[in-house]
Amino acid sequence: MKKYFIFVFLMALLIFTSSCTRINEPTNGQIRLELDNVMKDSMAKYNAPGMILAVWVPGHGEYVNAMGSSDIKTGRKMQPSDRFRIGSNTKSVVATVVLQLVDEKRLGLDDKLGKFFPQWPNSNNITIRMLLDHTSGLYNYSEVKRFGEKLEADPKKPFNPAQLISYAIKEKPYFEPGKGFHYSNTNTVLLGMIIENITGDTLANEIKKRMLDPLALSNTYFPKGAETNGALAHGYMYDDGKATDWTYANPSWGWAAGAMISNIYDLKKLITAITDGTLLSKKLQKERMSAWVDLAGGVKADFPSARYGYNVFTFGGFVGHNGGIPGYVSYMVREPKTGITTIMVMTSQPSGEASLDVLKKVIRIIMPGRKV
Repeated sequence: MKKYFIFVFLMALLIFTSSCTRINEPTNGQIRLELDNVMKDSMAKYNAPGMILAVWVPGHGEYVNAMGSSDIKTGRKMQPSDRFRIGSNTKSVVATVVLQLVDEKRLGLDDKLGKFFPQWPNSNNITIRMLLDHTSGLYNYSEVKRFGEKLEADPKKPFNPAQLISYAIKEKPYFEPGKGFHYSNTNTVLLGMIIENITGDTLANEIKKRMLDPLALSNTYFPKGAETNGALAHGYMYDDGKATDWTYANPSWGWAAGAMISNIYDLKKLITAITDGTLLSKKLQKERMSAWVDLAGGVKADFPSARYGYNVFTFGGFVGHNGGIPGYVSYMVREPKTGITTIMVMTSQPSGEASLDVLKKVIRIIMPGRKV
């Protein structure tokens, strides 16, 4: 299957050191020009028709900009308020709902998968915690060839959660539970199904009443299928240089692992709540911000300080997630201590390194002297 059908899980964050003492104001004319150039260069490098970049530095101002076109056909310009598909950033939302159920003592981090899915092989050795931090070993359904072929043949094809996990249950696990790390959409789809099992409500409704409404995220929603609540910035994939519009493809193939829609302003509120723990108990938030596991393979080699937790990453003190779904690549990240936040979306889905490339350049401009 084509690699762009696999959610990008590499968080494009930075490795910081505590030696940085200088912060450039993003309102400064020269700094704005440099950030503008980052956008122009990134759009050219990754063949993105449109891009939004935001950097908020408490006490030092903000940079919020949109470039390019949100619709190639009409020529409509990108706007900072445009909505877009956020891909795997959805996972951080679903994980927060799971942790709320833990706070309510309706679920335990050490509860076994077998409690909900006894038919799954080795389910009595897989815990909720392992689903959250991707140490379960469960095969990623979106890496299954026959799944990718079906999705590629019909991007508007609807999938239900049971169908998604059916692709994974037949595959050999990557490793024994708790014996490694492999990012797998299967983990988060199972968590979404567990939420529905416990609450007796839909995942979309639970997300709305537990997170979207309390945080006043009026531009964020969990679609049931291909429907959209208003317009989106169009997202494109490129084959042999030809753009294909994936804006209205059915994201049900991602469901809990990546179906949500939002904009940069709502994502700023969202990542602030996630890093501050406003929706969790202090005890559980402390655990979320400290229960990191090592990554594996090339990821560990390329980013030695990177760690993964309960569907959030940490890189040198910054916490967040990113998302890749056909037509879009994005990230949301915040440093809890300083409140420095940056959010980005490009309306194409290039390689996983695209986010890292953008973030490196942004941080070098805003925080010269910090190692990236």
